[in-house]
Amino acid sequence: MKRKPSTEATAAWIRLMRVQSRVLDAVEQELKKAGYPPLAWYDALLELSRAPTGHSLSHMVAATPDGKRAFVSSLKDGLVTVINIPGGVVGDVPTGKGAEGLDVTPDGREVWVVNREADTISVIDTKTLKVTATIKAAEFPIRVKITPDGKRAVVAF
Repeated sequence: MKRKPSTEATAAWIRLMRVQSRVLDAVEQELKKAGYPPLAWYDALLELSRAPTGHSLSHMVAATPDGKRAFVSSLKDGLVTVINIPGGVVGDVPTGKGAEGLDVTPDGREVWVVNREADTISVIDTKTLKVTATIKAAEFPIRVKITPDGKRAVVAF
């Protein structure tokens, strides 16, 4: 027998949802002041949960600033899966063995991907979905982050 929630429990749930909404609004405002895009990635994550890549060890995800496209690295297959939001999988871009950390430039024009087993960094053009550069890296690059001004890529080893 399913129990109906009490009036107190329902009221508490509504209060919690209101607080959560205010917190998210405040976070989004602070991110906006700092120059970050809106919280479109919530929608992106929801859509991604419905769009399996078809690859084993899909690992990291990065979305374009407008939240309309996401990129998912695959460690085992050495590639990045491109996903339209909504719309699903567009295709794959081979980058290098051990594709793991990735980030999208603030202007949304490039995706930088570290290939930890190949010791390289691949740069993908987000319009053509082609690798436009492969940069030799120090041993075992694992993460990459593009600075908010888009002028630097910071790589962790």
